[in-house]
Amino acid sequence: MRTTGEDAALLAAWQALEGGRTQQALSLYRDLLARRPDHTAAILGEAAALSRMGSHGEAQRRYLGVLALDPANAVARSNLLVIRAVAGETVSEQEIRTLVSEHPSADLYALLGRAHGAGGRWRLAHEALQTAHHLQPDRVDIAFNLAVSLEHLGEPASALALYRRIATASEGRTPVAVDVAVVARRIATLGNARAD
Repeated sequence: MRTTGEDAALLAAWQALEGGRTQQALSLYRDLLARRPDHTAAILGEAAALSRMGSHGEAQRRYLGVLALDPANAVARSNLLVIRAVAGETVSEQEIRTLVSEHPSADLYALLGRAHGAGGRWRLAHEALQTAHHLQPDRVDIAFNLAVSLEHLGEPASALALYRRIATASEGRTPVAVDVAVVARRIATLGNARAD
């Protein structure tokens, strides 16, 4: 059973992670794990921080550790699927749909949107990416894919507005989850098309 101190530490770590202070979140999760190595929520948080820092192998080991204790843990299963996809492994649309139904998350909806887009199903891609964007509106990588889907649906003005918001949100941020040069090219291309 968690104590009030553990709840406060977990909340502080989660807030740091959601606020983009990933290194601070990792440190806070690890402090909690030093006191309680079996704390599932802290292990999941540590894994999420590691994944955001690009340490996918280490994150994967943490998620697998959670699954060793709780094979049905939907958060660990979902995030492992996302890591597999990021690593370039083929992930079936059915796997994604199953996990979305068990544990809806922005990452899974974004993954589903990319799968639909890869199959040329842009209306479905847009719907999944819109849900992902609604769940995490500050994620520029999701916003970028949403803008791409808007272009494919013949909505260049909406795509341009979204690309401009991405460019503004990316200013001065390191690392940035999208290629800002690509965003600038899309803004120039769509801006020129509107001027014609």
